[in-house]
Amino acid sequence: MEDRRYALFKRTLEYYEADAAFRDAMTEDPGGSVGYLGLPRTDGKEICAAILAILGGRAAEEAGNPYVAAWRARISPQVSFATAAVDAARFGNTDIAEYVNITLSRARMESGHIARNPQIRFVPAAFELSDGCKVQCPFCGLAAKGWNEDFPYEEKRALWQGILRGTSGLLGEVADQAPLYFATEPFDHMRYEDFIRDVEALGGYIPQTTTAVPERDIRRTKAFMAFLGNERLRTQARLRFSIRTLAQFQKIMDAFSPEELTGVELIINNPESVHLISETGRVRGAVYGKRMRAAYSISCLCGVLVRLCDGTMTFMEPEKPDEQSPLGIRIRGEWQFTDETSFAAGLRELYRMYAIPVPTEEQPLTLNRHVRVIREETRILLAGGGSGYYLERNPYTDRMTELLEAEESGISIRELANRLCLGITEKDALMERIVVLYRKGYLHTGNGGSDNEVDSGRIGRAVP
Repeated sequence: MEDRRYALFKRTLEYYEADAAFRDAMTEDPGGSVGYLGLPRTDGKEICAAILAILGGRAAEEAGNPYVAAWRARISPQVSFATAAVDAARFGNTDIAEYVNITLSRARMESGHIARNPQIRFVPAAFELSDGCKVQCPFCGLAAKGWNEDFPYEEKRALWQGILRGTSGLLGEVADQAPLYFATEPFDHMRYEDFIRDVEALGGYIPQTTTAVPERDIRRTKAFMAFLGNERLRTQARLRFSIRTLAQFQKIMDAFSPEELTGVELIINNPESVHLISETGRVRGAVYGKRMRAAYSISCLCGVLVRLCDGTMTFMEPEKPDEQSPLGIRIRGEWQFTDETSFAAGLRELYRMYAIPVPTEEQPLTLNRHVRVIREETRILLAGGGSGYYLERNPYTDRMTELLEAEESGISIRELANRLCLGITEKDALMERIVVLYRKGYLHTGNGGSDNEVDSGRIGRAVP
């Protein structure tokens, strides 16, 4: 499909996602609706079917539809690039690579929404260039605090570049996928582009940018798009716009042509959106349109968050949101740094303590609180929201699961073996089984996890 027609189809899809009135019009008069946006009126029903297939997760089944086929052809290289960018081969540390993969497996096991979305990937690090966020999106899953200050690029460029070198030295090439924002807005910082160019200098790749204010300064946004270039926009999906309101959406449609936005993903988050919204942060307990809600974390960070303004590193993981983790994250430990040397030391220590691919015999393990233990006549089912795991039921597995359920503070493999009165051979078999359950996400190391702030008196060293 030629570029112009595909660009118009993508825009039609976005209008359908964002605007309830357009959806109604599309249902009543598909030809007139698509014609209004510049597509052939005779293709109305075919385009409507394509949109419903894409949004309904049936694109593979409807590949004969030319609009579905065009969408799949455009999305395919983006998915391939994003997958390859965080592949284990780009990690300089195999333990960290395995740990990130284990955490993603756990998230898929806990949530059917994540399990059904192959485009979700985790990164081992992220940076915040600002302290707080000026935008304050009403759907912010991280409940970002208000903006206070920016990290001064010119004054502390040497420290920033040293931090990049330290991160790349430990993590390897994948360090270039660490986003330069977490609970912040990238375009709040007027030197954001300079930080991105420093990442680019590591080897040519850059992380994805998601901004909620592309319309704040149209000239700046278009200049940033020009810097990214056609390849990074269309085949690498390096830019996303987060849509806050229908009025903002329309302003973006007016400011950018369909062709300009062909390679820009729009994350449609306005209240009228057809998409699910994460039951985290500001959305919990709030009235936010008629959108359906689901319990999944919006965080893709499985590793260290570096807050440049206050010199802290926080090791965290995505966590299925609940009352204990309303932000959908699990904080493991924090470290304070003042220079390149203390940063590198803290980074190594945090990953050493928490990026664990295989638990030792002495590490306390807890049953994932998002897993239900269902005892059937001949089997024990460990059931998550996205998948489950069966154990053969016998006195040994009955007692093992009872102990894991009862010990809220955790129980080690050594203690489990002692309590089960196992010999050496049986203990080795227990170790193998526990490792499988850990790697599939049914067991945690340490406590059950929460996103509560780490006690300030413990900043400066890892939290046990």
